[in-house]
Amino acid sequence: MQYSEAELIKYSEIDVQSLFRVVWKGKWFIAAITALSITAGVWFALSLPNVYSSTTLLAKVEDGKSSGFSSLKSELGGFAALAGVGLNAKGGNNTDLALQILKSRQFVNEFVNKYKLKAVLMATTSWDKDNDKLIFNPDIYDVKSGSWKVNQQTGKSFEPTVQEVRDYFIGKIIGVEEDNKKGLVTITVTHFSPRVAKEISDKLVSEINLNIQNADIEEAVTRIAYLKKALLETPIADMQKIFYQLIEQQEQKKMLAQTQNQYVFKVIDPAIEQDKKSGPRRALICIAAAFAGGVFSLFGVIAFHYLVTNRSRR
Repeated sequence: MQYSEAELIKYSEIDVQSLFRVVWKGKWFIAAITALSITAGVWFALSLPNVYSSTTLLAKVEDGKSSGFSSLKSELGGFAALAGVGLNAKGGNNTDLALQILKSRQFVNEFVNKYKLKAVLMATTSWDKDNDKLIFNPDIYDVKSGSWKVNQQTGKSFEPTVQEVRDYFIGKIIGVEEDNKKGLVTITVTHFSPRVAKEISDKLVSEINLNIQNADIEEAVTRIAYLKKALLETPIADMQKIFYQLIEQQEQKKMLAQTQNQYVFKVIDPAIEQDKKSGPRRALICIAAAFAGGVFSLFGVIAFHYLVTNRSRR
């Protein structure tokens, strides 16, 4: 059976009107559920502690500017390859490696252990602003003894594993944004305490620079030792000259690595202690709760009406 256009419009109007009547009939239920959702959203939003973010703007140190011997590298590159020694330095042009190291389990856990941050990151629940004091979760960490408690049900310590520390640190504490066009990197550290956020941000930049710097120094020392050994085993004068130049190049690289503090990243805008919180967004949480409650109750009323109607027709 086919309906005309006028009949379809008529039936659609009837359906809309009946649907409106159903919604209007259940308006108090919708209002009650929405009000409960708003109340729950407000309670949840207020129960969340404030968090603060500290941001550091970094510039990638360019290769050549940091080394000071790019022309020498160009001249000796072919000879270095023949000798089995590469001249590419990590510092300056290998910021991608530095960012990967920054996210690695080994670096994160060495960093956390070095500055004793495991409890500060993993066992804190909030921050006492008036006394500038971190509030620790007493169920998993004993502040007085400085030790992790044991789960009575499983018999295992609440101390997080290496993987858990890394995942929490990368997922919750730090954020990294890279602008390849401008050669800039932004590192954001978020914590309950603005002071802790700033301290972690400063130490993180220092440690990643130091990590690559030490690796380059160690690499240069290894190459120098190899070149000196090769020099003693080479009777050809021209090759000896090349080895002397390669040794000089590696000595320059080692010297510059030892004297350059901002080795991979140069700080453009250092981190500061923020007075203004970065989260949680309580207003957004309340709006989302109100929307969810309204939609849920609306569909609930409609579904209940048609369920009762279908049963009555049987």
